[in-house]
Amino acid sequence: SVPAKPKPRGKMTVADYNAKQKARLDSINAINFNHGISVAGALYQDKRYGSIDDGFKWSGGMGIYYSYRRYLLSVLGLQGRAGFIYRYGRFDATENDYHGKLKSGNKYDLTRDVHLTYDNFAFDIPLTFKVGGHIEATTFLYAAFTFGVTKPLCEFTYSKTTVDLKDPSKELEANLKVLGQEGDAVFPLTESKEINKAFFMDDWETNGWVGVGIDGKYLSAEAQVLVASGSSTYNNHRYHHLFRAAEPTMRFFVTFSMR
Repeated sequence: SVPAKPKPRGKMTVADYNAKQKARLDSINAINFNHGISVAGALYQDKRYGSIDDGFKWSGGMGIYYSYRRYLLSVLGLQGRAGFIYRYGRFDATENDYHGKLKSGNKYDLTRDVHLTYDNFAFDIPLTFKVGGHIEATTFLYAAFTFGVTKPLCEFTYSKTTVDLKDPSKELEANLKVLGQEGDAVFPLTESKEINKAFFMDDWETNGWVGVGIDGKYLSAEAQVLVASGSSTYNNHRYHHLFRAAEPTMRFFVTFSMR
């Protein structure tokens, strides 16, 4: 029998080449990208603004973050974000505990209606711990707990206060009508204010969230609900959490992984 010729050193067959390329491609496809950009949308439920602790109507927010994620074990993950957020809120409050008396002896009650909106800008640093499992090499389904620290930077507030009479007597109503015809009407009395302020370095907020999400190589999504909220040093905002409100504060992240 004739012995088989050895393969030339440094050369490979087509089958060997294809197998090597497939292994290389499989290895690349199995790698998760760690760095990315997260965008967030939020629905806030604010408890109070200054002395106004009722009358909250609506609030929303958005944010953009740098994101970094890492899987510690097959069932554990860690993701940190750092970025800027914008928060908007609106309050409409009515108070009826104002009383007075004219020189004529007529008594009256006043209502005080306050319409207030704020635009808040802050730096936000949430850290998320994930527990779940890989359903594919680069797809991770998980439940998560997030602890966050928020540093308010500046806030712009607009308020409009209207004071008017509540159920005036016929005599008082007639007198006010005459004053109005003469151009000396007092009520309703309206006052508008704009307050722009920057926050101090020791003014911080803390917050805790629970959520669920799914990570992909290029695109990830996560929904979170607030479960704990610590007020800032100057008690600027307190947001309702899961155990204190039927409609708690919530937010949604979409992360685009880049490398």
